[in-house]
Amino acid sequence: LKGEFQRDLQIPGETVTLELRMRHSDGSWRWVEGNAQNLVASPLIRGIVINYRDITERRDAEEALRRSERQFRSLIENAFDVIGMIDAGGKLTYESPSVERIMGRKPADQIGRDSFDFIHSDDLPKVRDAFARISKSSGLDETLFIRIRHEDGSWRDVELLARNRLQDPDVKAIIFNYRDITERLNAEKALQNSERYFRAL
Repeated sequence: LKGEFQRDLQIPGETVTLELRMRHSDGSWRWVEGNAQNLVASPLIRGIVINYRDITERRDAEEALRRSERQFRSLIENAFDVIGMIDAGGKLTYESPSVERIMGRKPADQIGRDSFDFIHSDDLPKVRDAFARISKSSGLDETLFIRIRHEDGSWRDVELLARNRLQDPDVKAIIFNYRDITERLNAEKALQNSERYFRAL
């Protein structure tokens, strides 16, 4: 602050905008935004004119927004599910960082790719039918059990939930999230096979 005023004093007519904290009469600190103008050369003023306003609520709101964004980013980056968005043409516009952990693919490499390219051919018909239904009905949810190709070439069983938010101007996409249930299904199959084996004895 001292340096700003020193610079201001050296340049006649110069205006400097500052954000700083000032102590309120109740002892609290308030954020203020002020303009300081060098009018030392003016015969009527001969000083630095300062106008300021209290911006504490604005700063608090901005910090709350940044905190909320950090929390949301942490939630998305550490989610156990893959969260993503596809446009009306089926192109991927976003996939959360968890896709690398779950499917071995880097999120940035997926943008613009056809989402149907990763679906097992036997599951494609029902996925395309579901996509057509979802695209036509705003807010419609659908749950699908399908197979998605891992980056290593294997197929993973997933439970996928999709919701149409194409009409939302802030989203303009179909939002989906899915989780890998391969191990769960394998365990269920192993249990069923074991039960059949013991019943046959």
